Amino acid sequence: MSDDQKATMGMLFSRFSAQISTLFRAEIALAKSQAKESGKRFGLAAGLFAVAGVLALFMLGWLIQAMFFGWLALTGANWGAALLTALVLLVITGILAGAGIASVKKAQEHIPDPASGVKTDVGIIKSAIKSQPEGETHE
Repeated sequence: MSDDQKATMGMLFSRFSAQISTLFRAEIALAKSQAKESGKRFGLAAGLFAVAGVLALFMLGWLIQAMFFGWLALTGANWGAALLTALVLLVITGILAGAGIASVKKAQEHIPDPASGVKTDVGIIKSAIKSQPEGETHE
């Protein structure tokens, strides 16, 4: 090998090292941003579940009151308003819980998988190395 070829190989190795380093840093940055976005979505889901839980507690109170008025109905008392209120709270709770479930499913779609990105990158590098004819150099 001549000095020109050795210098060229050294330059190629230097570029290759820099590109690999940049590639892995980019993969880590991507994983961080995806994790941050998933965290936001899980936070929203937790908030929706919290509101649904509070409303469920109110609904439970109304159902208990409706049950109480139901027992009083045997003596002629009116309990329909309390039962209707509990029904409305049940519907609202169901809507919020459904929104929370949808938010969790959407957040799970974006969970980062840095290992697959690295595997893809390594595969691309391997195929590029295999496809390069021997003795060919790039400057």
